[in-house]
Amino acid sequence: MSGLFGAHARDAIPTANPPQIADEVRLLKLLVVKVGPHANLSKLLYHLRSTRGKVPWAVNCYFRDVCEPTADSSDLWDFQLRSLLPKPVEPPREGVLDEATDAGCSEGVDPGIGIDSLPVPVLEHILRSVGAADVCNVAQTCKTLANAARSDLVWKHLYVQRWGVPPSNSVLASDLWTEEHRGEGEVEGEIQNEMRELFRQRFTFEKEMRCLKCGMLKVVPLIYGFPSPKLVQCMRAKQLMLGGDYLADGDAHMGFPCWFCTACSTKYTRYPHAPPPEDCDSDTANGLAVPIHW
Repeated sequence: MSGLFGAHARDAIPTANPPQIADEVRLLKLLVVKVGPHANLSKLLYHLRSTRGKVPWAVNCYFRDVCEPTADSSDLWDFQLRSLLPKPVEPPREGVLDEATDAGCSEGVDPGIGIDSLPVPVLEHILRSVGAADVCNVAQTCKTLANAARSDLVWKHLYVQRWGVPPSNSVLASDLWTEEHRGEGEVEGEIQNEMRELFRQRFTFEKEMRCLKCGMLKVVPLIYGFPSPKLVQCMRAKQLMLGGDYLADGDAHMGFPCWFCTACSTKYTRYPHAPPPEDCDSDTANGLAVPIHW
């Protein structure tokens, strides 16, 4: 009870400029995994410092801040899709690689540079080190690069690097993710397009913030604490879900649910379309809140 009064209570009151905390950089990265890569970083940092590095509290305070803004706030819902990069990454345009293949070298790079002499595995390895938008741009330079850019190996690597392997019971699951398809075993000279289509499909899911389990509706923030009239109004509009008076039990860093699908009631312990954390299996990396409705 002593923490509710006096100096302890005064120290717990957030200030306009809360002091820095230990291990701030790592905790901020963890917050981005929980909330998503399109959040307002200055607000995330403020709530992280205000809560003295308590990640569950910082996530909940951030959601309440952006979902229940003050009268002079102009950045409502700023945790939604908003690229932090100067140039947003776009999905591969339908047919762009086919057009590049048909065009060939006559409309692209000077064939005198000897690009045709490079082995296909070398070209694929080079393309796997760049982003999806760059792969599409390179594919329009000549037929050789267009063929390499259509490789399933290239698009599988880009997919896993951006999102990780989808959970086995996700609507995005495919037999391409099974063990027999994880090797480097493409038939030489054979052009495949399955992984490129899966990448395009997953990008649409990310853009629309759709649920990985059912694929029906967008996921919304799961908010805990006092249900103010504004939050109740937003919940009725399916813009968020109220999770009760107290934060859900779970690991202090990754185990508490913070996103919710209003269609199938799946709960996620992290933003489902954020890059996967290191050293996690596919289900854990995609924010599975075991055993909550998944």
